[in-house]
Amino acid sequence: MSYKAMAILEPFNEATVGLSSEHHKTVVKFIPLVDILKQMVSCDDSSLAVCLHQQLQERFKTIDTRPHLTMATALDARYKWDGFPNSEH
Repeated sequence: MSYKAMAILEPFNEATVGLSSEHHKTVVKFIPLVDILKQMVSCDDSSLAVCLHQQLQERFKTIDTRPHLTMATALDARYKWDGFPNSEH
């Protein structure tokens, strides 16, 4: 595997390991985490990064419209409304 591919995939690995090892509420991290991953891959124009960005867009296109996710994120003191891609909520 090339070093560039490893660098692109590293944030996904960190997110996976981080969420998997949590023993407490992780639902509050979904919206901010997806937004961060989208931002990270959008900075790279390689075909892998473009594909990952498209998949994130498609798979999580309604993530910030799901009431249980938005309320959990908004009520968590670590994120409030700052955890959302569009802070107009």
